[in-house]
Amino acid sequence: ADPEFGDLLRRFRAGDEAPGRAITGGHLRTALALVESLPALPAGLSPIDAVQEANAGLWEALVTFPGATADEFSDHASRTITAWLANLEPEQG
Repeated sequence: ADPEFGDLLRRFRAGDEAPGRAITGGHLRTALALVESLPALPAGLSPIDAVQEANAGLWEALVTFPGATADEFSDHASRTITAWLANLEPEQG
């Protein structure tokens, strides 16, 4: 187990957002890789918007994370970001 991850997660769950930013910051490459792996961007979404959405999915992964280890978080984040991106719909304008 990664004691630093555990400490960051404990502090985040206690209401401190800074450790959450540290955790998600360490997984930004995962978010970018998932965007790059999309066969096509959702209609009306620029590449930058897609990365921002992936980052929102990464934060959602942190907020909903039921586990305790960094490896569990990596798996959960990948699944959550993938689902987040799959559920995007272009804004109606």
